[in-house]
Amino acid sequence: MTSLSYLDETNAFIRAGDWPAAQQRLIEAIGGTGGRFFLYHERLGDVYLAQGDLLRARASYDHAQALNPAAGWITAKLADLDSRIPAPPEPFCGQFDRYPDLTGRRQAEGGQRLRGNLRESRPDLPLVTIVTAVYDNSSTFQRCIDSVRAQTYPNVEYIIVDGGSPAGTLDILRANDDAIDYYISEPDDGIYSAMNKGIRLARGEYVCLLNSDDRHDPDFVTRSVETALAAKDPVDIVYSDFYDGDTRLPARPLDAGILLGNLNINHCTFLVHKSCYDAIGPYSEELRIVSDMVWIRRAYSEGCRFARLPEAYFRFSHGGLSSGNSAERRDMIIKENAACYRQDFPFLTPQEAETLYLLRFTDRWLETAEEIGQRHAGHPLFREALAGYVTHCLRDRGAFALPHTEADGKFGTYVRVADAFGVDRRHIRIATSQGCLSKILGGIADLPRKPAMPGRKRILHYATVFSAPSETFIYDLATRLEDETIHDNVFLYQQPQLRAERPYAKAVHLSWPDFRPEVYREIYRYIIETLGIDLIIAHFAINEHRLHQRVGDLGLEIPTIVMTHGIDVFKLKEPSAYRDHVMNRLAMRENVTFTAVSDYLRDELVAAGLAPDRITVLPNTVNDRFYRHRKTDDFHDGQRTLRLLCMGRLIAWKGHRHLIDALASFRDSCTGDFELTIVYGNGDDELKALRAQAA
Repeated sequence: MTSLSYLDETNAFIRAGDWPAAQQRLIEAIGGTGGRFFLYHERLGDVYLAQGDLLRARASYDHAQALNPAAGWITAKLADLDSRIPAPPEPFCGQFDRYPDLTGRRQAEGGQRLRGNLRESRPDLPLVTIVTAVYDNSSTFQRCIDSVRAQTYPNVEYIIVDGGSPAGTLDILRANDDAIDYYISEPDDGIYSAMNKGIRLARGEYVCLLNSDDRHDPDFVTRSVETALAAKDPVDIVYSDFYDGDTRLPARPLDAGILLGNLNINHCTFLVHKSCYDAIGPYSEELRIVSDMVWIRRAYSEGCRFARLPEAYFRFSHGGLSSGNSAERRDMIIKENAACYRQDFPFLTPQEAETLYLLRFTDRWLETAEEIGQRHAGHPLFREALAGYVTHCLRDRGAFALPHTEADGKFGTYVRVADAFGVDRRHIRIATSQGCLSKILGGIADLPRKPAMPGRKRILHYATVFSAPSETFIYDLATRLEDETIHDNVFLYQQPQLRAERPYAKAVHLSWPDFRPEVYREIYRYIIETLGIDLIIAHFAINEHRLHQRVGDLGLEIPTIVMTHGIDVFKLKEPSAYRDHVMNRLAMRENVTFTAVSDYLRDELVAAGLAPDRITVLPNTVNDRFYRHRKTDDFHDGQRTLRLLCMGRLIAWKGHRHLIDALASFRDSCTGDFELTIVYGNGDDELKALRAQAA
């Protein structure tokens, strides 16, 4: 999106009073341009100010001023804010070295801090605090502690907040006293209360959370810190892939979909800078299950800078309150999530909010979600969030992986919904005999392409076979167009031949019979739309007809060059569906032109009914090897047998009789010591006449 588009959209949101949408668009503009334009930061400050968020307004103006120090009007805005901003509150992160006993019911307190051992950040080794909240877990708690002790990063402190557990958990705490920097055991108000306590005790530059059922692999902290420090711009949060049981879940790039779905993001993979916790604040203790997701959404909405580490070092175990392993818990999860959706999008009804949450578990709600999106199309941020959420469901959720039997069923619904939300169809997963459709479309989207430039066209070549031994002229043409022109050339084919001998990087193998028609039509449409095809070169009119039979009902009439050869021309002499297609469809389209490899074939096309001005004579491309091996005048010295090989159908226009006449002349003027071998197929009309001539 261009800078002007960002500003135009932002201004439209501001005029409509849609401050959250304006804020979101400016955050995207800053991320999309690397934060280099002061105007985006200034306008974001204006939006924060309009919403009464003075601290974030000042931070945005500070960014703008740093990028444009001469902007006196920004200096004035900062001065005005400074007169209105109250004294900053105490930081959330690292308030205490020992937590005050506010309950009067503390069971235990211990760790290295009680012996005066306080950790600090060191040059190039920022201190990282890991916080574990635990209650009555004597089965997996020791495994969790062991994973922290095994961290390879040399500057980690460990805080444990226990909610007043019985003896088994307390025994584990005391047995690991030397490995824990600080722990307390006292009643609290739930897991988020315990997390908040732990963060208030964190001395680290960065903070990580680790629940007592889960564990980190040894390099978790090391790789997370390396990612944070290696980033070009400051990073507030590093997050990464994780294991859900034995299944690795790839964390996705953060977008507005996080406002409705989790995008495979788990907050226990987070390495959070302390300033981010100070800015976003504590987890809501009024929520019992989804406060972590609410915190992530706030961090995203308020412009925190995330960095994704595509490696997995966190192992998540099921069984906690959020696992939904009872009807009561499931109902609580649904209600809490729906209520949080309605806080961000208050126009949603309770039923709509619950439906959107349940979508991740079953596609039975997909069409309903589409209807909800249509009803609230006037809310751009919601539409963007729903598009991101649908992408996540199609791409990542198990309930959305279709069997091949759904090609004429749910698959069509998935395609329609994806198109309605602008979701890339490469995320639709349906099984085919050639593998998952998502991987096939992904391979197409990832084909190398030349950069866009004026005059450059993207050309799709099509042939049934690529590359047949006798059709090197097709391979040569595609290769020369790719190597010697500015244009992009992609080759689509059905049957592979000589792929090792004739390599071509931008080739798509689409074996039509291996796919259901509903699927292969979408593959073809994806090629045209995703690669931005401007022109089709159909090698042989017969191949163009075959292609039309498969995908013609898509209505994609791309400008086409139909390169005709002998078989194309002579089949036009017979009534057939092929002739009807060429003469009554292709010849009638203004964006179709034909080529013939000789004047003879051009005349035959005209005789068949094609207009002469629609045909260009274009001889086949000749490979350089032809010239390297071409015979010269002194080739034959008369001292050895001359052997010739001729390949081609035995039909009149192939010219075998002229070859035999030439050899007769060669015999009379030079020598009769020669052998002629003719290999033929698909036509022997001239066989008897040629035998008689040769005799």
